[in-house]
Amino acid sequence: MKNMAYNPEYPEVEERWETVHFRVEKTVDDTLSETQKLIADECDALKELLLEKNRKYGDAAVNPIRLFSKASAKEQILVRLDDKLNRFMNRADDEDEDVILDMLGYLILYRITTNV
Repeated sequence: MKNMAYNPEYPEVEERWETVHFRVEKTVDDTLSETQKLIADECDALKELLLEKNRKYGDAAVNPIRLFSKASAKEQILVRLDDKLNRFMNRADDEDEDVILDMLGYLILYRITTNV
């Protein structure tokens, strides 16, 4: 991970930052059990999925344009969750789709819409 304040005129600062960042990350990782590391990995994967989709589609899930549907963002997320549950129950997921990860993502978005 690069330091956002990196200045090419001072590469030694970047090197020190990388060393400190590695030490902090390693210390945290050393204190976690294997299960805790797996939990952290799954949460990181979910976070990356949500951030990637937000970059790709904008805030469409939380702030839909409502061109055709006038349903609230919360209701639209519930409909998407229904679709994902239907796919899961019918085992209709394809290779490019992780239905469970998608459902977890929609649950996070639902929490966001209920807290906004």
